[in-house]
Amino acid sequence: MQRIRDKLKNADYIIVTLSTVICALLSFVYSVYSKKYIDPYDYGIFSTCMLLENYLVYAQFGVLSAFNRDYPQVIGAGDKEKAEKLRNTTITYLWLIYGIIIAATILIILGIFVPRGIDNRYAIGYIGISIVLFAETTANFCMYATRIRGGYNYSAVVELVRSLISIALGLIFIRLWGFYGLFVRVLIAPLISVLMYRTRSLDGLKLSLDKPVLTYAVVTGLPLMVSSFIYTIMGSIDKFVILGFMDTRTLGIYSVPQMCFTAMVIIPQQISQIFYYKSSEIYGRTKSEKSLFNVCGHYSKLLSFCSAASVVVAFYVLPIFVKFFMPKYSDGVNASEVLIIGVSIYGASMLYGNIYSILKWNKELIWTSVVLCIFNGIFSTGMVMINGRDIINVALGTSISYALYGIIIFVVLGLKAKINVVKPLLYSFLPQVLIILPALIFYFAIPNIYAAFVLSFIIILIVLILIRKNVILKTNIDNDLVKKDGES
Repeated sequence: MQRIRDKLKNADYIIVTLSTVICALLSFVYSVYSKKYIDPYDYGIFSTCMLLENYLVYAQFGVLSAFNRDYPQVIGAGDKEKAEKLRNTTITYLWLIYGIIIAATILIILGIFVPRGIDNRYAIGYIGISIVLFAETTANFCMYATRIRGGYNYSAVVELVRSLISIALGLIFIRLWGFYGLFVRVLIAPLISVLMYRTRSLDGLKLSLDKPVLTYAVVTGLPLMVSSFIYTIMGSIDKFVILGFMDTRTLGIYSVPQMCFTAMVIIPQQISQIFYYKSSEIYGRTKSEKSLFNVCGHYSKLLSFCSAASVVVAFYVLPIFVKFFMPKYSDGVNASEVLIIGVSIYGASMLYGNIYSILKWNKELIWTSVVLCIFNGIFSTGMVMINGRDIINVALGTSISYALYGIIIFVVLGLKAKINVVKPLLYSFLPQVLIILPALIFYFAIPNIYAAFVLSFIIILIVLILIRKNVILKTNIDNDLVKKDGES
């Protein structure tokens, strides 16, 4: 029994990753089901309300990020008094800030929205999101505190349980309440987390604010938010373009491409996260950038294959899937297909993007992300202004932006590390070319979609065999993997 416990403890990152993937799949099913019963206009209102949450998350000015960084250090140092001050100050500050946000939202709604006769769905939605934000922030605090104390496996269980229960209740209330049922899941999920984490994270809590602790947390926590804030902007530019040039119903339709984006990006994200730990471990052992690049090249072939295979399956399955389960959103299919190709290119570059973190290239990581935001704003807006007000043009602009971002990662990598990036580019993109290009030709040239899919699947299997047999893009990382400290 002890051996089983030890193995589970050693596999904590894998368990967390698997839990994340399962939760993402459950969320995908929920998203599909909800669109079966919710009109695109209503879903557009919900998406607009969720945009508010995405940005109000940063009202805590990095205090939660600072807690996640500093709490394990003071725990490790054995300074219980300082640890309690940090814990008490953090949660008190978070509750104060988001309590004020709830009150301010209610006052704004009553003072501006109601007198002007604005749609009640917006009013109730914004108030609901402010309450959700309070609960979700508390849940994140509890999760960090639990993980910091070694509860990775427990946090994986919590995330899975909260997904199952909240999605089940969400599905029920969407049938009963329609639009308002969408808010049930996003509120129930964090409440379940808090209930399950409370004994591990909130016991003995005292509401108090230590000014020096809070000041230090804000000053040092704000920089930690920059990368996350930029990523939030990246993920919402296309939505702002749609709201600016089109309408709320179109934003609801665009939730299908967004759903596909989330589903497609979760696979390379989780795979790259698993390989990130392997790459970091090898670099920490060898201190060799050459070894790091070799390892990334080896794993990038697999990442690129998985990303390309996912795109091909989505390309063939999505139109049938949308037609059968959510026919109201069929106008979003073509935009989804355009978007996932760009996501595939971006996904294939993620492992080499991790090198920026491993080698602590923080400035490069930030400014390349800023470049993506600029690209997305320019291309999404430009495509709409040139080709017309259609979400397929927004998706095309976003797809081009993410594809260029993936390529820029390699350009910066070559300049910074002074290496030839031809091989890294081949490792990341050749499997995609070999899989996606024939699949697209089959898709558009063969009238029978089932025959086209079978041929595409055969190509996928052939490329997999070639990669596994090391026939194409040969790599050899055995020496790096087995080399021990002190060995040359």
